Amino acid sequence: MPTFNYQVSASLDDGHAGSVNNDSGRTVTSGATFLVGNSDLTSSIVSPGSHNSNDEYPAIFRFLNIGINPGATIVSANFTITAQATYNAGANVIKYFVSAELAASGLALSYTNPGRTLRSASPPVGATARPRTTAYAGPWDLTSVTVDTEYSISVTSVIQEIVNQGGWAYNNAINMIMDTHPDCTQGEWQDFWAYDGSTSKAAKLSIVTAGGGLAPRRMMDIYIPLLGR
Repeated sequence: MPTFNYQVSASLDDGHAGSVNNDSGRTVTSGATFLVGNSDLTSSIVSPGSHNSNDEYPAIFRFLNIGINPGATIVSANFTITAQATYNAGANVIKYFVSAELAASGLALSYTNPGRTLRSASPPVGATARPRTTAYAGPWDLTSVTVDTEYSISVTSVIQEIVNQGGWAYNNAINMIMDTHPDCTQGEWQDFWAYDGSTSKAAKLSIVTAGGGLAPRRMMDIYIPLLGR
């Protein structure tokens, strides 16, 4: 079965945003504004979780050139992030949801215009306001993490929903979104490596298909060998 491995591969393809209301979960209707210096897409870390009252951070990760054909059967898919620091919240709780942007092709992120919401390069809809897939993974309990350790969660149903969309095409991008779970204790979050902190420890996406993951073949590629050319 074909296996496809992807990793965030550019500075502006991962980031986080703050000022989301408490317990918003996967339904973000406010906030998601950039922090100081328009740095949230160029920071060395991404820090999803609850940073204070009404200051939850969602994080977004863009994976390019997904070589999966429309309607392919997804046998398994895993989203992986790497802890940037060791932290144990003890009796408190740190949990997340993981889903994908519902769009059939994840648009590029942009941090132009100071103070604007984390958004796609094509306004007006912000990345955190864009609809998520119905499918999601979680709650993902990351209350305790160890520096430079990878943590993975199955997102098989999420990726299946994306490639089943009518607008999905071979080599589209996928934006994975990590939201703060309502059970997350206020003031608790974890730090994970972003592309700008470590290109080798940036987020990863691994997909296994039951066929249908190869590029569509042209008819001439089939007929020319039969003609002995």
